[in-house]
Amino acid sequence: MGPSRAGRGRGGAVDPKNADHVFLAVAVLQLKLGPDGTTLYAATHGRGIHGIQVRDLS
Repeated sequence: MGPSRAGRGRGGAVDPKNADHVFLAVAVLQLKLGPDGTTLYAATHGRGIHGIQVRDLS
């Protein structure tokens, strides 16, 4: 089962531009930029801490 199917059962939505991306509804409690400035960290309620590369944001 690919990520696009897995997310649908948990209330996720598939990115129409890329079916491999699934958006889940989570509450972000805090955002912080890493020390080198290339990674954005999001502390979420119930899903832990996730790192996102700044260059991948659009």
